[in-house]
Amino acid sequence: MKTPTEHSPNIRESEKNALVIRLERTQKDLVQLRGQLDSYRCEPKTYGLFEYIETLKKGMDKLSDTNTEIIDKLREQRKAVSDHIEKAKQQFLKFDQLKDGVADYRTKCIGH
Repeated sequence: MKTPTEHSPNIRESEKNALVIRLERTQKDLVQLRGQLDSYRCEPKTYGLFEYIETLKKGMDKLSDTNTEIIDKLREQRKAVSDHIEKAKQQFLKFDQLKDGVADYRTKCIGH
């Protein structure tokens, strides 16, 4: 008979796999958002829009780098998932903010 502590590694492993998959999906979504910003329809027509799009792109680059770093650390067998859960949650929040920023930028771009 297995004790609850013996099931813990399997649960942690599945948590780790779920985090990695979600972070990889976020990476793919970042590529799509970046493609939207690189579209001719999103060309900045004012200096304010130019600054806004550059801020969004820098945020995407930073988020992508951090996502990659977390994914690599989670794939290391020696690392515990709990070390990176909070970082991953912060990444998801930042991604949602960037996504909202891109939608806001596109709305402003179309309005000009």
